[in-house]
Amino acid sequence: MTLRYARSTQRVEDVAIELRDLRETVTDWTDRRAVELPIFARHCAILARLIGDMLAALDQDLAAAPLEDTGATYEACRAIEQGIAVVRRLFDWYRMRYDQRDDPALRDVLHAADRVVRSCWAPAFGHLPEPPPGPLPYVDARFDAMATVRETVPVDLMGPADSVVADFVRILPVPTIALPFAVRHASWWLAVIAHETGHHVEFDADPALREQRDAAIAAVVTDARWLKWSNEVFADVYSSLALGPAAAWTVEELVHATEARRMIPTDRYPPPAVRLALLAHAGRDGAPQESWPAYEAATDDVTVRDWFAAVPAVSVALAGLPVADRALDRVLVPRPDWFGQGGRVQEWATQLLRAQPVFIPRTDVRPAPRLLVASGVMAYRHLAATADGPVAEADRRRLHDNLLEALLTAGELGTLEEAPDATRPDLTVLSRSLVARLREHLVAAS
Repeated sequence: MTLRYARSTQRVEDVAIELRDLRETVTDWTDRRAVELPIFARHCAILARLIGDMLAALDQDLAAAPLEDTGATYEACRAIEQGIAVVRRLFDWYRMRYDQRDDPALRDVLHAADRVVRSCWAPAFGHLPEPPPGPLPYVDARFDAMATVRETVPVDLMGPADSVVADFVRILPVPTIALPFAVRHASWWLAVIAHETGHHVEFDADPALREQRDAAIAAVVTDARWLKWSNEVFADVYSSLALGPAAAWTVEELVHATEARRMIPTDRYPPPAVRLALLAHAGRDGAPQESWPAYEAATDDVTVRDWFAAVPAVSVALAGLPVADRALDRVLVPRPDWFGQGGRVQEWATQLLRAQPVFIPRTDVRPAPRLLVASGVMAYRHLAATADGPVAEADRRRLHDNLLEALLTAGELGTLEEAPDATRPDLTVLSRSLVARLREHLVAAS
């Protein structure tokens, strides 16, 4: 064996060790997490299959590396190592979000969030034999929440160095929801999950849903700006149907501002006051009387008044969209009296403020987690309305702890759907696409 050939084979072996190490890391982690976090068994199976196929492609490229010319060998190995780095960063991006459940400060609130997600997600897909995997919630350094749906680049991967990783995250069928740090000490803020889940439902339900959404809006309004806002107003209506008045409270807390600013739209959202009017209308059935201000009276702007006037028609149009073979409002609110005076949400809100709450009816039914979160919001609003100044820390802590304890046993046990067949045609097609994109990136980077 020539010295040159020996150097080439050693270089190939070094890269093979890197590949083997990452493959073992991914396999060990996905196998372990599928058992420890059964609610994400489907996620683990998808990640194991798709990341495994990307590593297998790099294995094939390594086996084809030329050995006669050390320069060519090193060039080939360098490209493969760049591919390993991309796959490792992609794996780490997901792994750190699941692994937050090992952090004692986040464990309970994230297990509770998992149940709330399932409670908001399952009604839209429970009728399908092979529903898409539900979203993964995690805590992020932000004051609001954000959904990363397919076709969306995660904000923490927008830098040039991670552009290719962002491309893969955008394609992989493992959606996510970033939660604000406030949920650590104010579990009622898990209410933001409903809006973000609405975004995922919009992207993962029938592909025609977004077209039907825009057609429904266009049929009742003439102002084209409503179509620019359609993603967000759909999620607002979804959250209001799922949580009742609690959905409007979360938005009011996040967008409350001066009267002038409350009338200003953005590219993505109607004016905050118009959003609140839409939320109030969508959650009206069976809901207790709310003390929201008369938004329309706060402006003389004819255009803004037209937007307010369109709210009831837009609300009804979106609530009537077909999801899970039924209108959306029937999917999410089969029992409007849940949110009514003396209903389940109000009863549970009363219990959440007690030292030893007793929940009747039981909380082991599928809608229970989202109804409990709505109850938590109602309970907190009661504390804020009756406190002489800021809510007492002991009262906040009691409500937070009671709500978390209730959520950790609420809803149905299970997963966000069973692990998929690894040979499913859609995963095979996606795998080939990911491998092709990875190789294209390596060619471009070489």
